[in-house]
Amino acid sequence: MLEQIVDMAPEQWQELIGIMIAPIQWIPEMQWWFIDFFSDSPSGWIAFAKFVLLFFPVLLWIAAMWCTQLSIYTIPFRSGRLKFFSMMLMAWWDAARAVWLYWVGIARISVVGIGWLFTLARLGVRLIMEIGKQVLILPFSMTGKITKSYSQPGVPWIAFLMLVFWCFLEAIIFTFTLFPTVSVSARHKSSSRDVDLRISCPPSPKFV
Repeated sequence: MLEQIVDMAPEQWQELIGIMIAPIQWIPEMQWWFIDFFSDSPSGWIAFAKFVLLFFPVLLWIAAMWCTQLSIYTIPFRSGRLKFFSMMLMAWWDAARAVWLYWVGIARISVVGIGWLFTLARLGVRLIMEIGKQVLILPFSMTGKITKSYSQPGVPWIAFLMLVFWCFLEAIIFTFTLFPTVSVSARHKSSSRDVDLRISCPPSPKFV
C-alpha cells in the first residue's frame, strides 16, 4: 500500500518519500504476516489456543509499533525529548507488563476451571454412589421404619392385632359349634316344604 503511494508520486520525490515512510513501511507487511499466522491453523484447537494466548498481545504489539514509529516524526519538533523517550520506555514497560498479567490471568482461569471440573466430577461420583447406597438400603430402611412405627407409643397396633386374631378365633369356634344346628334346621325346613307340596298337589288320575 505504501509502495503504491510512492509510485504515484513524481519521480524526483520518490526517493525522499521512501526515506520518510521507511520507519512505518514494514508495519503493514508485519500485519499481513500476523493475519496469515492466525488464519493458517492445522486444527481448531490450535486456532483456539492462538486466539486466546496471542490475539490480544499481537493487537497491543501492532498498536504500540504504530504509535512508536509515528512518534519518530514528532521528535524534531519536541522540546523535552529526554522526557519523551523515558515516557515511551515506560509505555513499552506497561505494555509488556499488561501482556504478562494477561497470560497469568489466563493461567489462573485455567487452573480454576480445572478445579471446578474436578469438583463437579467428584460431586457427580459421590451423588451416584449415594443413590446406589440408598437404593440398596431402601428395603431395610422401610422395614425398620415400619417396625418402629408399630412400636411407637400411643398406637395400639399390638392390641389391634390381638383383637383381629381373637375375632378370627371366635368366628372359627362359632362356625364349628353352630354348624350342626344350622344344618338340622335347614334339613327340617326342606322336609316340611316337601310335605306341603305333596298335600297341596293331589295325585294324578291313572287311566287303564
